[in-house]
Amino acid sequence: MASIEIAETQVRVAQRNLRDTSYRAPFKGKLADNLIEIGTELVAGRILGKFINTSELNVEFFVGENAYTHISDIIGKEASVLWEKSNYKKSYTADVFYIDSTINKDRSGLNIRAKLEAISSDDPIKPGVFVKVIIKGNTVFNSFLVHESNIYEDSFILVLEENKAIKKKINIKGFVDERVIVTGEGLNNQNIILTRINNLNLSKKIISKNK
Repeated sequence: MASIEIAETQVRVAQRNLRDTSYRAPFKGKLADNLIEIGTELVAGRILGKFINTSELNVEFFVGENAYTHISDIIGKEASVLWEKSNYKKSYTADVFYIDSTINKDRSGLNIRAKLEAISSDDPIKPGVFVKVIIKGNTVFNSFLVHESNIYEDSFILVLEENKAIKKKINIKGFVDERVIVTGEGLNNQNIILTRINNLNLSKKIISKNK
C-alpha cells in the first residue's frame, strides 16, 4: 500500500508540474521545424524546434564587380526586395548593412546583406526563400536607355539628323535590365535612335560624323 501511495503522490506532483510548465520565447517570431507533438516525451537538452526572429530577417545577395562600380557608397542604402512567388506580399524594403571587404575572385563580385523590414505575424515569408533585390545606383544625368543591340563596337550609336543616319560617340554608364545607360555629346530628346544595321559598309545612307 505504501508503494502505491508513493506512486500516486509522484503522479500528482508530475501533473501539477505539467500544468505549471510553459515555454516562452525570448522574442516574437515564428516556429519552424517543430518537433513538439502530443504525447512526445520532453527530455532536458533536446531541441524542440527552431524559432525565427521575424524582426531580424536579413537578405543575402551577390553583386558582380561591374555592377558594383555603379552603386558606390552602398552601406545604408535602401533596397527593394521582391518575392515574386508570394500571394501575400510581393514587395519589401531592406537596408544594406554589410558588404564583403574583398572581391570574390571565383565569382568576380561581392556578397552583400541587408536587413529586411519588420514582418507581419501573418506573413508566410521565411529564411530560404528566393527574392530579387533592386538597389538604386548613382544618378546619371543627361543619359539615355538604349538596347544593347543598338550599340556598335561599344563606342557609338546611330541617330537621325536631317533624315541622315549619323554616328554618335557614347559612353556606357551602366545597365538596367536588358538596356544600357549611355551618355554622349550632342544627344538630346529630338534624336531618334535607329534600329541596328548589321553591315554599315553596305549602307550608302550612313554618313559618318566625328565629334
